[in-house]
Amino acid sequence: MAVAAYALTTLAQAKTELGVVVSSHDAVIERLIDTVSSAAAEYCERTLHYETGIAEKVAGYGGQLLYVSRTPIVSITSIELLPSSLSAAGTGTTYAASSYTVRNANAGIIFRQDGWQWTANYAERLTSAPLRPGTEDVRFLVTYAGGYVTRPQGGSITLPPDIEQAVLWGVANLWRHRGREIHAQVETEDAATIEWRSMVLPKASRDLLIPYKRVR
Repeated sequence: MAVAAYALTTLAQAKTELGVVVSSHDAVIERLIDTVSSAAAEYCERTLHYETGIAEKVAGYGGQLLYVSRTPIVSITSIELLPSSLSAAGTGTTYAASSYTVRNANAGIIFRQDGWQWTANYAERLTSAPLRPGTEDVRFLVTYAGGYVTRPQGGSITLPPDIEQAVLWGVANLWRHRGREIHAQVETEDAATIEWRSMVLPKASRDLLIPYKRVR
């Protein structure tokens, strides 16, 4: 057995954190790593691990910026404007790589001096009618590589140490409570009441993850 592709730490790191030296618990620890890694991504409202060949459709708002969700952006393979449902032609428009740049990799922002087409729909679905704000279709297909390279993935690790530590603390917390019922607890965070039905991410872990939460 091995940790999942989205795991944010390794079995070896977790065993060091737990002080476990035997291999008889490896499968359990790997399962805990997967559980906490998934919870960390959910808490941050974003996928955290690095992946290539991401094909994401996003809307255009008529300005110079496009936004993708898997951050940080590592590289862009292509950006294509797909045809609208009202287009007579069935082919899209592929933008030259030289026409755009990554403005902010961590925020997922792609800049184009000439701007990106507004992908809003026409009123009444007629091309003679005005475009309606708030009806934007996700017609820009961005193919790219993004996310943090994790320790399990190997290579040059870019995952912030705070994220890995948050996961390790979560694993340690579950390890200490294994075999026992974990009760719900209610805490107030950022003026919002959040009900935590498990102790997958203790408060110390959540505090470390706050800077990496998706800003909407």
